[in-house]
Amino acid sequence: MELGLRALAAAMIVMMNLSVVSIAMAGDTEDCEQKTGALAVTACTRIIDSGVLGGRSVTIGELVEVYYSRGNALYEIGRLARAIKDYNQVLEIIPQHTGALNNRGIILSFGGDYDRAIADYNAVISLDQRNIDAFYNRGNAYAGKQDFERAIQDFNRVLNFRPDDADAHYSRANAHRDLGEFDEALDDYDKAVELNPDDTDARYQRAKLLVDEELYGIAIRDINATLDADPDFADGYLLRGTAFVRLGQNYRGILDYDRALLINPKLDEVYFARARAWLKLGRRADALKDFEAASVNGLGDPMTLYRLGESFHRLGDQEQAEATWVKACEAAPKQTIVRWQKKLFELRFYTYTIDGKCGRGTLAGLSRCAKIGCSL
Repeated sequence: MELGLRALAAAMIVMMNLSVVSIAMAGDTEDCEQKTGALAVTACTRIIDSGVLGGRSVTIGELVEVYYSRGNALYEIGRLARAIKDYNQVLEIIPQHTGALNNRGIILSFGGDYDRAIADYNAVISLDQRNIDAFYNRGNAYAGKQDFERAIQDFNRVLNFRPDDADAHYSRANAHRDLGEFDEALDDYDKAVELNPDDTDARYQRAKLLVDEELYGIAIRDINATLDADPDFADGYLLRGTAFVRLGQNYRGILDYDRALLINPKLDEVYFARARAWLKLGRRADALKDFEAASVNGLGDPMTLYRLGESFHRLGDQEQAEATWVKACEAAPKQTIVRWQKKLFELRFYTYTIDGKCGRGTLAGLSRCAKIGCSL
């Protein structure tokens, strides 16, 4: 294997500069290669610092693998920035090191740097077309970018090679769901749960889809299994409460909303959901208390303000609804116009900005707003 002179010199400088820091110990080689976590980090660091491996000077090839092993160990204990530095060190010497490229891509994805992550995965795939993990990881990065079609293409590639890969079925299900392809999503969630019955994430996401499809009884069974595994999962109680309310079992739903709020008192959606249940029971005063609590928790958040306005609309207080929607408009980021216009159109009311000013709209104004590109 040929090494560039600059890379070789850099590696030797690292060894010389760090050689006085610590002395390698017997067993470091095995601990660095085979152990995990802090123990492996310590052993690998002693080898790097001393430049000694097994009682002799470490070679460049061995140094690369020590850095790679330490990077993996650092990743396992959550020291992601340091792990990237070690993977960079590996790639400075061997740019085609697929393990370092793949693992660096994972960390970049965790940080939301999807484009750089995809570049790393592309490099892996160009070197090894059968590296299925790289296709899977790239699919997740595309999903992170909301490029769900490309994500599905990568998950398809994974499942062509590994048809029983539960994680790939789960990830593809999420992508189908986000594209509105509910039948395909449900098929993949079913397969993910079949392959891994203990996967509570797949069960919960399937339950959300079943609730959307009004299959409440089946959804509740999935949520029950999720809550059995994690009794402190507030979102699980929220979802099950919603299923109960839609089945007409309002008090059972309210009990679940209460449990969710005991776990997470700042979960705004629970206040809105419980308030809607109170309204169904004719208890307007209780509903208003929950709407106000949600408003306090989400003060200044445009979506919370929008929902609060919708809540006043449901209570028949149109003046307060419109005032709250104007506040939502003033707090709203421009990119949310399409999603919100649809909801507000259904209420026959919307707020918009023209020349930076928020105000009440009309249905005729909605078309004008869309044409000139004003924003909610």
